[in-house]
Amino acid sequence: MIAHIGNPNLTAQEPDWERLLQYFSLGSANNGFGNLQDLYVFLTRVVVPNAIIANRRLLIELYTARRTLSPHLHLRYDACPTFGGVPLTSELLMATVNTPPCAVMATVPTPNGADFLAWLDAVPFVPPELRPVPVQLRHRRSHLDGYMNEDERHVRKVVPGSLAKRTAKVFHIFWWLTFANKRLNQYKGVGWIDIEREVAW
Repeated sequence: MIAHIGNPNLTAQEPDWERLLQYFSLGSANNGFGNLQDLYVFLTRVVVPNAIIANRRLLIELYTARRTLSPHLHLRYDACPTFGGVPLTSELLMATVNTPPCAVMATVPTPNGADFLAWLDAVPFVPPELRPVPVQLRHRRSHLDGYMNEDERHVRKVVPGSLAKRTAKVFHIFWWLTFANKRLNQYKGVGWIDIEREVAW
């Protein structure tokens, strides 16, 4: 899974995330469930936000170059499909568990989801020579917002099977975003020629 995150092969078929996540069901001897919880928080607070940041940077370049292009673009991060996502509060919980939040990286605190959403809502910075900021860059609320700022204490109460399925959905989101970023980079490489074909009319 780390290889898929760090160097995704987008020319191959998307991995079977649920099969890969079976590793975490091996029992408490290797802290499989605790590792799954950490992986889920890592995905929603680090991996997916970084993919969104990369997408937004490409959108800034696109919309400053093509200022009349529609904001309804298939490759925007906030156009990402839901993959059957549901609110975290709808998941089945383990009533007796009360695990506190913990850092999922060894040397730095877990990023704050509320801060990331505030960054998305803010007007993007563009260099003075590219101002005014294109209105198409305005953040549009979507189901992704909910994933970014979930209560970690609630995450750690979700029953193992439900959390594994939810983690697979977040992997789908990551894969979609990574592919969208690849396509945007391809359009950038040819001066955004034919980018209109990605507009949702």
